[in-house]
Amino acid sequence: MLQLESLPTELLLHILLYLPVQTLSALRQTSRFWNNFFVVNESSIYHKAALLHDFVTTVDVSLHDAKDIHKGFSMNDVVTWKDYCRKCLRLHLNWLGLGHTTMSAYGRTTDSAHRFKVDETAGIIIITTAVGELRVSDLHTDKALWSLANGYVRPYAHCEYDNGYLIFDRYDGHKEVWRLCASTNSTDPVILEGAQPDDAQFRASERAASRHAATYPHGHFTPWALLKPPEPATAYHFVYPTLVVAGLHSAFLWDIPSARLIETIRDVQGLYDGDEPLGQINYVELNERHVFICGWNELRVFARGGGALVLRVPSKQNPLANTRIVLDKTAGDPRQEPSAVQPVHAHIVHELFPTPFDQMFEAVHVSPSGRELVAMLSNSRLLFIQDFQRVVKGEIAFQDAVLELEITRLLPQTGSILVRDAVSVYLALDHGRVGIVTSNGVFVITLDFTRHAFPGLRSESIPSKLGTIHDRSDMPPSASFPNMALSVVPHVGFYAFGINEAGLRDVSCLQMTESRLYMTWYDLGLPQVHEDRQKEDSKAAMMTTAQTEDTPADDSAVAPDAPGWGLPPGPGGASSEDGVGESSGWGDPAPSDAPAAGSSSLNISDINEPSGWGEVSAPGGSAEWNSHTEGEDPAGEFSGWGDADIVDNMEAAMAPATVGGIGDDDDWEYEAEDEDMEDEWEWDQTDDDYDSDDEEPDGPSLRKIVVRVDCSPR
Repeated sequence: MLQLESLPTELLLHILLYLPVQTLSALRQTSRFWNNFFVVNESSIYHKAALLHDFVTTVDVSLHDAKDIHKGFSMNDVVTWKDYCRKCLRLHLNWLGLGHTTMSAYGRTTDSAHRFKVDETAGIIIITTAVGELRVSDLHTDKALWSLANGYVRPYAHCEYDNGYLIFDRYDGHKEVWRLCASTNSTDPVILEGAQPDDAQFRASERAASRHAATYPHGHFTPWALLKPPEPATAYHFVYPTLVVAGLHSAFLWDIPSARLIETIRDVQGLYDGDEPLGQINYVELNERHVFICGWNELRVFARGGGALVLRVPSKQNPLANTRIVLDKTAGDPRQEPSAVQPVHAHIVHELFPTPFDQMFEAVHVSPSGRELVAMLSNSRLLFIQDFQRVVKGEIAFQDAVLELEITRLLPQTGSILVRDAVSVYLALDHGRVGIVTSNGVFVITLDFTRHAFPGLRSESIPSKLGTIHDRSDMPPSASFPNMALSVVPHVGFYAFGINEAGLRDVSCLQMTESRLYMTWYDLGLPQVHEDRQKEDSKAAMMTTAQTEDTPADDSAVAPDAPGWGLPPGPGGASSEDGVGESSGWGDPAPSDAPAAGSSSLNISDINEPSGWGEVSAPGGSAEWNSHTEGEDPAGEFSGWGDADIVDNMEAAMAPATVGGIGDDDDWEYEAEDEDMEDEWEWDQTDDDYDSDDEEPDGPSLRKIVVRVDCSPR
């Protein structure tokens, strides 16, 4: 019988091309031959494994270039392709709730955060506030870098940011465009007259430069343009290089580097052979091919370069999808687990979901390629479409392609909790993951767990803890994302005995990056910052980095299951459920009949870990994390929806923010109008779910800050 060991090296390497790193790790430990084979051919084996796991897109990429792709966490301790695969795999397992994640509070120096934008490459965070501030801080130290004078920016201003361009709205609806000073150069296009910055922008810039001269150019912005939409704006969104602004009847597209209006899509409110217009516009999205508009009555998709309507989905259509799933109830409290992200399962349901009279599309996001689309309905439900273009081309019916998820309560309901209809709050889509905030919790959904974490593995080899869809093999082949994995962030929004709906509805911004989730939350009851531990870990990280720049480190320096900051280790350590045989060290140490093989990756705190982020140790004390009462309106101004962004008159723009801004990592605009706007849209906003007389907060004013869930590999 032919033995694998007798095959030529080239053929063996070709066979290993199809094995994920979990299998490679196990294979290496089966015999002395395989251990020696891996020692000799390690670089080639794990370089090809990085391609199989889609950690790189081509085998021609160098390790240096592959490391340079990842801006949000340190790759300084990665010196081999095996190190690279190990670190990337840990990142994806952390998002799946199978690794170690932490939670942190950002700085606590801004007490009324509304919208924010994080640029991990530039190392900055931009925040607008409820009191008319716009400030830029160092992402790692929370040091103030640059700011516009109080009152220059309207209260509760929305902001957009991408590729160094910052956009925010004025009281009159005009959009100011500013440019990161560090990204300007001599080849920048000349802004046409009529779109150039005005005197107010230049005066504000001079005052800001004078106040923050010591930090120039880090985090500093300079005026770039002033855009004046032809119609009052209801929502706007920026995906570099294009800004889309939805007016009352048209959508306007600007090229931001040149500040040119490049396209107008007219009659977005038309009937288009339907019974109703689009209705109140809640959100806009775009990619290279399409513009997406969420309205009260429909989701509409228009083609760029002509404005043809290519898809319309009535919000009250039932069913919206032929494949429907709901979350499983948890048997216990997920906060008792050590990690900040925990897996949850879902199951298929055959009965139709109810359709409330006020159901509408709140937000939509699409990946740049158009392959992944997710739409959020107002009642805690999501629609997922894989390969969206096949629906546009008519290759498949919308209902057959869609997977519909209802975000149900995880914890069993108790008599002490007032039952309310769940509402959607915020949506994000980034790196094949969806972040969603509803009044039932904060969730992370990996659209395809086989793409990076478990490519090619058989079902029995996938950890049972992974938050998969039960009986997903029974899903029709046309349904989207059968390999979806679901996780919950249980330390945000959960009481000791239930869910803090009021706090969750008041989340005003959410952003996801490759390795972190950022969101607004309240500072009440947060644990103290572990400053001493942070300093020790940062010092250790710097020492280790200096070592790895010269020589591979020894895995024995740090235990494989050593916990990260903040949350305590669970039974068996953080790596006991990583699904990759981490206890065997990816083949290190080798089996008893094989020589030991070294490794050069350490499980340590990230060298870039900021001293301005305070670690949250939530398990066991998570009741203190959200200690205000159920239904409480921290700002004293709850109306059940989002803050004002309809800026066609000053009263609407100045309306105080209310609970539940809806959006994404690139932010969505859904805003509560004043009475005049309600009459115009014939929409009466009520507050039936909350009784302010019974639930007025008794304690001190709550401070709204930015927190993050960190899935960076250690």
